[in-house]
Order: sequence, then structure tokens, then C-alpha cells
Amino acid sequence: PGVQAPSATINLLALARGEGLLIDPARTLHVARIMTVALESSFDIAQVSEKASHDRPLSINFTNLSALLMGAGISYDSAEGRAVAGLV
Repeated sequence: PGVQAPSATINLLALARGEGLLIDPARTLHVARIMTVALESSFDIAQVSEKASHDRPLSINFTNLSALLMGAGISYDSAEGRAVAGLV
């Protein structure tokens, strides 16, 4: 049987900023690091071989990208919206 990857979702609206940047890069990195530690600690290492324990699959997803863009007045079906999504 395969090993399932632990996953978490980060709400982009919780990282929203005021003027200028849509999200705070330092806060985003901090949240991603905390989520990585939390996901790694939830991993059942007994299910995994020694080799696979060095390459554990983790999944961190984002939600509310369209709400973040709309709140900033950016159409999510535009070049600017796609550029912001690519940066996230």
C-alpha cells in the first residue's frame, strides 16, 4: 500500500496586506515553514522505508486566491491575475 501525503491548506486572505503587496512574503514563508513542521510531525514514519523517510511527500495548498485578487481589484482571468497566482 502507498503512503498518503499529509496535507494542509493555507488561507491567502489571512495573509492579505494593505497597500502595495497583496500578501506579506515574510508571513507567507513563516506560515509555510510552520505547516511543514506540523505535517512532518504527523507523518507515520513506521509506514515508510528508510529511503522514503528522507523524501517524505507533503502537500501544502492555498485557498481564496480569487477572493484575494478580487479584493485588490484584479481580475483573476487577466494577465495580472495570472502573474500574481504564479508568484504565490
